[in-house]
This record gives sequence, C-alpha cells and structure tokens, in this order.
Amino acid sequence: MNILAVDTSGPVAGVAVVRDGEIAYDGAAVNRLTHSVNLMPMIEEALNRAGLAVSDVDLYAAVTGPGSFTGVRIGVSAVKGMAHGAGKPCVGVDALEALAAGLCLADALVCPIQDARAGQVYAAAFLPGMPPKRVLPDMAEKLPVFLERAREAAGERRLCFVGDGVKPFRAAIEQALGTRAAFPPAHMRYLRPASVGLLAQAYQAQSVDYLMLMPMYLRAKHSVYMDVNGASYYLTDVNDRYWRAQDTSRKNEKGHYVDCSELVPTVGEFLDIPFVDGKSLKEVFDDATFYASEKPEDE
Repeated sequence: MNILAVDTSGPVAGVAVVRDGEIAYDGAAVNRLTHSVNLMPMIEEALNRAGLAVSDVDLYAAVTGPGSFTGVRIGVSAVKGMAHGAGKPCVGVDALEALAAGLCLADALVCPIQDARAGQVYAAAFLPGMPPKRVLPDMAEKLPVFLERAREAAGERRLCFVGDGVKPFRAAIEQALGTRAAFPPAHMRYLRPASVGLLAQAYQAQSVDYLMLMPMYLRAKHSVYMDVNGASYYLTDVNDRYWRAQDTSRKNEKGHYVDCSELVPTVGEFLDIPFVDGKSLKEVFDDATFYASEKPEDE
C-alpha cells in the first residue's frame, strides 16, 4: 500500500510517502513561505523521489488538527482534492498523536503541546508506541490546567514535552515540574510527516470518502467564525449540546448575532444545514476561511 501523508497544522509543512509500512520519503520545510506556497511543490517532489505517480497512491492522509486554523485547512483541502480526483479514500490523523508517535521513551509520559494563542495550549498525553496509547484527550486549556492533569496522569513517570509549544512555555513548564520535565532535542520536537503516514496505515480501516474528511478545530470554547462569499458567520455550540450558525451582519435588540440556522444536536446534522444562500457548510467549505472567536494575530 502506498500512502501519501500531509501535515500543515503547525509551523513546519511536511509530506511523506509510506510504502507497505516503510518510509519511502519524508520531507519538511521551515521557511518564510506559507504552506499554501510550499505544499504542492513538496507533494510533487515526494512522489517523484518515491518513484510514484498520483495514480499509484492508495490512501491519502492529512493532519486534521488541532493546530493553526488556516494551516489545517490548507492540508485537508489539498488531500480532499487529490483523493476526489483519484477516487481514493482518506484518513484524518490527530496532530498531537502524530507528535507523540515520533518518540519512544519507556519511562515517560509524552505530552505534545502546541501554542494555541489566546493564552491556551492544545495538548494531550500518551504512552509511547505505534500508535501511541492515549492517556489524556485532546484539550485546549491554560497551561497550568493541563500541567496539573498531566502530572496526575503521569504517576511516577517523567513528563516529556514536544511540539511548537515547548519554546514559548518551557520556562513555565520547568518552574511547575522541575526535574520531572524532559525536553528532547529540537529536531525531535516537531511533527514528522512520516509519523502521519504510519498512523494512517494503522488506522486505514477508518478511512473515509473525501467529503467526510474535515478539520478538527479544538477550543475550550467551541466557536469559530467563517467568512465565505463576502459574508461572515459565527458557528458555535450552545451549552455543549446544540449547534447553530449566526449571521454577524445582523444583531438583535440585545446586541447579539441573529440565528440563521436551526439548533441541531450533532455536528453531522449541522454540516448539512443549508444556511449559506441555500448551501450547506459541506458545500461551501473549500471556499470558506475559518478563524477562532479570538482571532490569532498570525493566522
């Protein structure tokens, strides 16, 4: 099986080719170019180096988040387009799980953390392995909240931190955990696209049609803005139970956005509501731009 894996969820853009469980190509780019500029040339190079044509790819994999809202969407959209054109299935891979998959430390709890801006981190915890064994779920939390949960989950183990959140939060982590905190060398802190490909192989039974491959936008408050066709919508859940869309160009007497969709209990139902000029979120997804309710400065 030939797997093409893509990651644009963080500061490093990556592409890998995994062939029958072996790494045929693994490449990453850290430069001033945006992922939208880097990605397609990287995919072309990966296939050429692996000696494959697009038609030879059996399974497409993309990191679906958590991570940069814009970055995740670039990778997911690219994979959706290629899978659609080739008529091949897709697998979505969790960014934090892929970060943990790159380490093998038997005596440590692996804690991937990403800088989520707005004073939060995206974080989780795993025991090493392929795939890693999840100990804590993905969360968007203030760093002290996550560290307390991770400390309790670790027991007597040390805590090993990886991801782009290490650089801005290392001092705070060391202050909170002291010698229990461990940090691998810089080249091991970032997500390797080969890990995405290997996880995709492990989860190939969970592959989906390209239409079902969706980003995972993780925030402590489940809300996001969507700009499409010159209009802006606020997509949010209500009391962690129901989903709805609101039109940001209209406000009621209390100054709140006006609902433009019905309330529904599941994300699946929400994706099918035709609230954008008669079209559903699924239908306009590729033309839309998403950002958090507290928009990060660099996205």
